[in-house]
Amino acid sequence: MFKELLRLFCSLDRRGLLLLIGALALASNLVAYFGMQLLMGLEPCPLCILDRVALFIVIGAVAIYLLPFALARAAGLVLLFSGLALGLASTIRHVWLEYNPESASCLFPSQEGGALSYVLDAFAGTTDCTEVAYRLLGFSLSEMTLALFVILLGLLLFALTRRA
Repeated sequence: MFKELLRLFCSLDRRGLLLLIGALALASNLVAYFGMQLLMGLEPCPLCILDRVALFIVIGAVAIYLLPFALARAAGLVLLFSGLALGLASTIRHVWLEYNPESASCLFPSQEGGALSYVLDAFAGTTDCTEVAYRLLGFSLSEMTLALFVILLGLLLFALTRRA
């Protein structure tokens, strides 16, 4: 069975692989929201919310890339790499905060007033970014999310080597 799945995966063209990237990003967002947040009652921290935003950027970028225009493909690739870079940066920061809880700031140092405070309020979660609320197979949720973004980046790089 594994060989059949591997053969099917290797036979995918660029479009199929990009659809797989979008499907994985969408599925992980749905699991995070419905499974972790609604069913298990785990409230997201600001960095978890930022991870979800990065996954939505990836989903939108795949949709833009699949439009039949050269400019759309270029814009989709830029958005894909941007979404993945944002996701990797936020999850690396999240994992680092879990192992170094003395660094209290989730995103940025707190700002008093100004336009930045409104943006930061939009990412205000209910839990601390240093708290490990749940582990699965010994990995925290942020470590699994980091693995997801690495897998998505690997799939994208593999897709770019495939025929269009």
